[in-house]
Amino acid sequence: MATTPLGSNARATGHLPLNRNHRTGLPVCSQGTPDRFAQADGLFQVTVVPFRGSCNDVLSQAIRVAGQGSRVMIAQFLNGGINQGPERATKLCGSLEWIRPAIDCCLVDPSAITPSHRQAVNAVWAASRQQLLSGALDLMVLDELGLALELGLLEEGNVLNALRQRPASLDLTLIGSTIPNAILDMANQVTRLRCRPSLALQPASHAEK
Repeated sequence: MATTPLGSNARATGHLPLNRNHRTGLPVCSQGTPDRFAQADGLFQVTVVPFRGSCNDVLSQAIRVAGQGSRVMIAQFLNGGINQGPERATKLCGSLEWIRPAIDCCLVDPSAITPSHRQAVNAVWAASRQQLLSGALDLMVLDELGLALELGLLEEGNVLNALRQRPASLDLTLIGSTIPNAILDMANQVTRLRCRPSLALQPASHAEK
């Protein structure tokens, strides 16, 4: 499969939406003549990052895609904030919905996770799952879903089943420092980022070479 930019299904077929009721990416028929172009398959990308909080590039790209008219949802599972939660989603670019758990902290220490934290994370997954399966999106970005599974905040079987049932046309991106092998096996593309030591931190003799 050829790799295309995030949220580029409509561009891959060469067809743009006629109006808000016409789904981006679907073939357009003209005067009753079937379109000869097949609908492009969505790309399932996984980005494994070396540390938490290193997903800015992917999130920035999602915002840029939404600004071009694609329908996008970003779900962060472990980063909370004031007045957050699926019912208080942040709306950007007219077509992007950004949700985070309704907690006033970022979940870092497993021993400090409370039942209310677990409930808030599951609320984010419930909203994400609904949109994932609805067929209403062009791109979905799930941040730290893998770590939420590792911490036992979500039921793995439920998550895997939902990912397997995703619409074929959806572009799906998962980001995180931990991604289960079962999810990696589903992905079309896996990118592993690594930290490179700064020249400023290397010995002078090595940096000069």
